[in-house]
Amino acid sequence: MAWAYGSYAGGRLLVLVSTAVLARLLAPEEFGLVALALTFIGLLDLAVDFGLGPALVIAPDEDLDRRADTVFISTVTIGAVLTVVIAAMGPFLADFFSEPELVGIAAALGGNFLLRSLGTTHYALAQRRLDFKGRTIAEFADVIVRATAGIVLALLGFGAWSLVIGYLLGTLALVIAIWVVVEWRPRPRFSGDMLRGMIGFGGAITGLNLTAAVISNVDYMFIGKLLGSAALGLYTLAFRLPELIVLNISNVAGQVLFPAMSAVAPADRGPVFMTTFRYTALITIPVAVGLVLLAEPFVIALFGSQWADSVVVMQILSIYALTIALGTPGGQMLKATGRASILFGLALVRLAVIVGLLIAFADLGIEVVAACQAAVAGAAELVSLLIATRMLDVRAREWLGALVVPVTASVVMAIPVGAAALLIDSPWLALLAGGVAGAAAFVLAVRVMAPQLITYVRERIRRPASGPADPAPPGALGSRETDVIA
Repeated sequence: MAWAYGSYAGGRLLVLVSTAVLARLLAPEEFGLVALALTFIGLLDLAVDFGLGPALVIAPDEDLDRRADTVFISTVTIGAVLTVVIAAMGPFLADFFSEPELVGIAAALGGNFLLRSLGTTHYALAQRRLDFKGRTIAEFADVIVRATAGIVLALLGFGAWSLVIGYLLGTLALVIAIWVVVEWRPRPRFSGDMLRGMIGFGGAITGLNLTAAVISNVDYMFIGKLLGSAALGLYTLAFRLPELIVLNISNVAGQVLFPAMSAVAPADRGPVFMTTFRYTALITIPVAVGLVLLAEPFVIALFGSQWADSVVVMQILSIYALTIALGTPGGQMLKATGRASILFGLALVRLAVIVGLLIAFADLGIEVVAACQAAVAGAAELVSLLIATRMLDVRAREWLGALVVPVTASVVMAIPVGAAALLIDSPWLALLAGGVAGAAAFVLAVRVMAPQLITYVRERIRRPASGPADPAPPGALGSRETDVIA
């Protein structure tokens, strides 16, 4: 977990810095153009391996190299086909959104499928071995190259193409790095039987991922079509901080939890879920509250006053990101125990609801679009949580009790943070004062309500776990005495 979160913290900081620089060099329309292309590409991005990567993560050790060879050949083939498909779709996208530049941009970004497919198998093998150090190195290479190339090209006047080329160069750097750190090399061996077996599991994961991708991008489609690329640029930037600071915490946790939960004994699944849920809430709730209260100084300080219209959208999307983060432990548990079909069914219902709402209300503005996403996500994640806890025999009072400390401490934190946002005119000073005072208030409140938790976290930082962990402190965040860390 230390390497996973190290990758998250360092990588997200670099992304945030590069985004802040690019926001001052590029116009909202240029951000919006690339977002339009990535909307459709993102839908296919999750199908690039047809779920074979996750299937390899939980595959038996028997004949693993041959399974990996099969996955490599399959994913590279899929990547090449998708690259051609996206290039062919360029004129359609340009006509649909009335943006001629999308012909070239979509074709170029389509090449990312082939590039990524070259590292998919290595990435899955690293996850299977819980080798997050290797993945961290590769992800840092991606972020550093993408940010550097994007900023340099923007300064040279490449406009939207600075984002496109930086994106491709970052993926190339990631693939090269993952090949260096993962000592596995493909051989020309293919097994149809192994492929069919892995697709049985991977197909459900792919269906779930594709549906989730449509849900995550459907708002971009409606905004791009109905409100234009400038509005989409504002919406895209408004989503940046909730994504970097809240959603990526849950993404990192999910990357660790999926292989770890696959190996957990059935009797331990409830305690593992509760521990994960508690600490996810402890981190993401105060972060989301802080983003809501400090959205305006964040936008003005980091991106500039020309992005002020994205403030309200950022506040709404921070709530959206929080609901997704809190739903991650239950979702990963369902996937790891072979119940991805349940999540798939829920995702289809969620997709139908969000599309209906956007058809009715998207033309009212980007704030309304964000509110629709947040409301539907909150309802869907609650249903998923209830299903997961019922299957794990976790009572409602247990997971609700796990929210008491982070919610109460976040309310205490909101007092100095809100005061700083309202009373301090300088955005940088408001961020500094609000951040420091808010963090101090939150830690103090947690110390008063759950002192065992502070001691436990301090000990875990000093002595990281190498496997399933020591029991969590009795009573911390309403925990069971038998809880373990995955």
